[in-house]
Amino acid sequence: MNTFSRLRTTPNTGGRQRRGAAVGWLRIPLIGAFAFGLLTAPAFDVPATDIPVASAVPTVPGLGAPADPLAFRPDPAVYGQNSSFEGVPAIGALFHTDDSGNLEDHFCTATVVSSPYGNLVITAAHCLGGRSRAGNLDVDFAPGYHDGVYPYGLWKATRFMADAQWDGVVNPIFNPHPKGDPNAQGDIDNDFAFLQLVAADGSNSEVQRKTGAADLVFDTPSSGVVQVRGYPNTAEEPVTCQNKLTDSHIPHQLEFDCPGYLDGTSGSAFATPAGAIKGVIGGYEQGGDLPQVSYSSAFGDNTRLLYAAAISATPSPQLGRVTGTVAN
Repeated sequence: MNTFSRLRTTPNTGGRQRRGAAVGWLRIPLIGAFAFGLLTAPAFDVPATDIPVASAVPTVPGLGAPADPLAFRPDPAVYGQNSSFEGVPAIGALFHTDDSGNLEDHFCTATVVSSPYGNLVITAAHCLGGRSRAGNLDVDFAPGYHDGVYPYGLWKATRFMADAQWDGVVNPIFNPHPKGDPNAQGDIDNDFAFLQLVAADGSNSEVQRKTGAADLVFDTPSSGVVQVRGYPNTAEEPVTCQNKLTDSHIPHQLEFDCPGYLDGTSGSAFATPAGAIKGVIGGYEQGGDLPQVSYSSAFGDNTRLLYAAAISATPSPQLGRVTGTVAN
């Protein structure tokens, strides 16, 4: 499941594994983490506590964006039942673009994550394939996309940041390869990546200010309820479902069982009730060969360190205003 036909680079074809139940929760509060400057590993050793889910999601003062845009209230009556909906601001579809900047097909899902520059999304590494790199990736992010509507604009991906074990070489995350290697071998335990974005209209806008952003959690138990929202590449609305995680019996992998997660849902976030992300569809079988069974590489130390590097990376320069249109 969750592979796609229009990769610009050759995707990794390996399986994936899941990290089993770990000791304790670790969560990065954005402001506190950024205060540590280089964000070395000890800065992340902050115990996390789940926050109550309010009846209405609060907004960030002065921004109007949801403070916890992925928060939800678990409802056992609907566990394992998918439905289509019009989306949420912080989750969007990834679109290929042609050489003129015109949108083509959407092929994966990504989610805005908290960062000091307000310019990051998380997705599956296999969605873009190859090694970490910077430049015009011919990929646009459309947060909240549904039915041909782009309510929060379009955002061009200008940097792809994957773990060194995904890249297949030991290389500094802070200095991505200028060009992707289509033959790079990915690690199924590290099928996650961050994309740095710039506004497609050439402005200095930050996507996070428009959509809100989610936190990440690391070394969490491989159990509990999550909600997963993603964009099947044959649909114009996202699908959503909540369920308890299942024991996959595969080391270092989380398993989420719910039908309807077809190609295009790779990169969809595994969100906790508090709205934090503990995984993304990917890893084993690139997310699963069956639409009713989805996997994620479990977030641990490698995810934490990659995230620290990503939020510290210098923002990419603007690529100029994009005037392309949706291609037929």
